[in-house]
Amino acid sequence: MAENGKYEVYAIAVMDPQIIKNAFEAELSARQANIERARAMAGYQELEKATAALEAYKASQVR
Repeated sequence: MAENGKYEVYAIAVMDPQIIKNAFEAELSARQANIERARAMAGYQELEKATAALEAYKASQVR
């Protein structure tokens, strides 16, 4: 019993290191996929803006 009258509890957990490694690799892969998805979205937005500007330019040139 601890000095304050409460019990102290300790626990030891044993896990397979391969499970931990796989979990970290899966998290890293998911984060990388999210970054790639965000970059692709930004690229498509930039492409859409450029396409709209080109279409506006073409429309202004037609007489």
